[in-house]
Amino acid sequence: MHKVILISLALLGLAACSEPFFYFSGGRLTGEETPLVHMPAASGVLQIETLPTDPYSVNIGYVLLDGKVYIDPAEDRQWYQNILVDPTVRIRFDGSDQVHPMMTVPESNLEILTQFDPTRIILRLEPIEDH
Repeated sequence: MHKVILISLALLGLAACSEPFFYFSGGRLTGEETPLVHMPAASGVLQIETLPTDPYSVNIGYVLLDGKVYIDPAEDRQWYQNILVDPTVRIRFDGSDQVHPMMTVPESNLEILTQFDPTRIILRLEPIEDH
């Protein structure tokens, strides 16, 4: 019983951190803010921070196609609801200490969309150049 309580307290402490941790959301991402210059691996995990006025960050999967980063949010996720309010985000790729300002753009190119599950929302991440 004591182990369960200690583990629960430890998880609550980790969830209170500002960075997302596994499936727990976080706040503002830390790191040097730089434009995205080098593309990541073809797929993997990134951290996305939404709603700059009240930062909310999570770990999500991404896919790289034709030099563009794509994500596929579920409509009921808080971070997607935040994107509907403000499409600007900040991302950090797994293992990096750099944070990149980006704009989420709904993908409309049918050639791209056919490469994804047709039941999902597909967003392209475009670099914001004025930072």
